[in-house]
Amino acid sequence: MLREHAFFWRTCFIASDLGVSAAAFLLAYALRFHPALAGWLADPREVPPFEAYLHTLPAVCGILLVTNSYFRLYQARRISKFSDELVDLLKSDAMAILLLMTFFFLNREFSYSRSIIAIFAVLNPLVVFLFRFALRTGLRLLRSRGYNLRSVLIVGTGRSAQALLHRLRRNTWTGMRVVGFVSASRERSGTTIHGVPVVGAAEDISRVLEEHPANQVFIALPLGDRARLVESVLQQLADSLVAVRIVPDLGYLLEQNVTTDFDGLPIVNLWENHLTGANVLTKRALDLGIATVALVVLGPLMAAIAAAIRLTSGRPIFYLQARMGHDGRVFPMLKFRTMRSGSEDDTRFTQPDDDRCTRLGRFLRRTSLDELPQLLNVLAGQMSLVGPRPERPVFIESFRKTLPRYMLRHKVKAGMTGWAQVNGWRGATSPKKRLQYDLYYLHNWSLGFDLKILLMTLLRGWTQKNAY
Repeated sequence: MLREHAFFWRTCFIASDLGVSAAAFLLAYALRFHPALAGWLADPREVPPFEAYLHTLPAVCGILLVTNSYFRLYQARRISKFSDELVDLLKSDAMAILLLMTFFFLNREFSYSRSIIAIFAVLNPLVVFLFRFALRTGLRLLRSRGYNLRSVLIVGTGRSAQALLHRLRRNTWTGMRVVGFVSASRERSGTTIHGVPVVGAAEDISRVLEEHPANQVFIALPLGDRARLVESVLQQLADSLVAVRIVPDLGYLLEQNVTTDFDGLPIVNLWENHLTGANVLTKRALDLGIATVALVVLGPLMAAIAAAIRLTSGRPIFYLQARMGHDGRVFPMLKFRTMRSGSEDDTRFTQPDDDRCTRLGRFLRRTSLDELPQLLNVLAGQMSLVGPRPERPVFIESFRKTLPRYMLRHKVKAGMTGWAQVNGWRGATSPKKRLQYDLYYLHNWSLGFDLKILLMTLLRGWTQKNAY
C-alpha cells in the first residue's frame, strides 16, 4: 500500500527521527542549567546564550544523519528485533558524540559545555528509542489488523518454505501476506499447500510476478534445488523492483543455531554449546546449592522410603544402573529399587501394570520419588539438576542409528529433570520428540531456563501419566 510513496515516508521518518534528537539536544541544555540540576554540577559564571546551541542544531543533525545511516538505522526493519535496533542506536550515538565533541573542539568561536554533551549522550538514545519503539509498536498493531501489508511470494515448497509460511502467519505484526508458492518444478503448479496456492514454477518467476504482483520474494529452496535454480531466479528478478531474501536451508543443521559475523563474513555455529566457561561454574553452583538443601530437607522422607522398601521387599534398597552422561561417559545412576530382584537384565521399557514392579515401586515411579537418590549423583558431579534424562547404553546404540543428532544431547550433563520431562515426554514416549526437546534445551540454555524447568517440575513434573 505504501510502496509508491516509500521515498516520501522514509524522508518523513528521517526528519522525525532527527527532530527527536534535536529536541533531546535542546532538552539537555535546559536540564544543564535548570536550578534543580545546577547544584549537582559546577555552576557556570553565567548561563550561555540559548542561541549559541540552537545554531549548532544543523551540525548535530548532520552528524546523526551520517552515523545513523552508517549503522543502517534508516533501513526497513519490519522483521528485526527491538533489541537489535537498540544496539545499533547505541553504537550510532557513541560515534556521534565523538564527532560532536570534535566539532565543538574545533569551533573556537564559543566554549560549549561538556556537561550538555554528557547529558545528551544519555538522553538521545533513550528518547529516540522510545520514539522508535512507539512508532514500530503502532505499525505492528496496524499490520496485525490488515493495514500496511506487503505481499510475499515464496520460492520453494519444502520444509523451509512451509516453516516460513507458518512463521509469517503466526507473526501477523510483520504485515507480510503470502500470496503464493513458486515450486521448483511445474508439476506442482495448481495445487495448494496449507491453503496457499502454488502459482507457478521457479523457471517462470518473471511471468508469475506479472500475474501475482508481490513486494517481496523469499527463496526457500532445498539444497538440491538451490544450486540449480537460485541463479536462474535471481537473474530473472534482477530486472524487477521486488525485494529478494534467501532463507538458508541446510536441513536440520540450522535449527536453533546462531550466526556470528566475523569481519563481515557470516559464520553459522552448528553445534554450539552454551555451557562453557563461567556458565559451567554458574550451573554447578546452582546444582550444589539446591542439591545440598534438598538432601537436608528431604532426608527424613528418603529415610522413610528406604525403610518402606526394606520392610515390603527386602534388600537391596537402592538400585544402581549404568547410564550414559556428559561426553558419552557411563556412570552408575542411583535410584530407589522399584522392581523385584532379578529384573535388572530385562531391557524392556516399563509398561502400565508392569509385573516387574512392586506395589510400592509403582507408587514411587508414578510420583518420581524413586529419583531422589540421584541428588547424590548431582553432588558427585555425574549429573545436573536439569538436563536431558540419561539413557541406558543398550538403548542408545539403537537410538543413535535411527535418530540423527541423538548423541548431541550428551554435550551437557544428564539431569534429574529436563525440558522434555516437564512437557510430558518421559517414559515410553516418542524418542524423537524427547530428542527435539533435549536439543532445544541444549541450544537455548540459560540459568533462567534451568530455574523455569525446576519450578515447572515442582508444580507439575513429579506425577505424570507416562511415569510407570
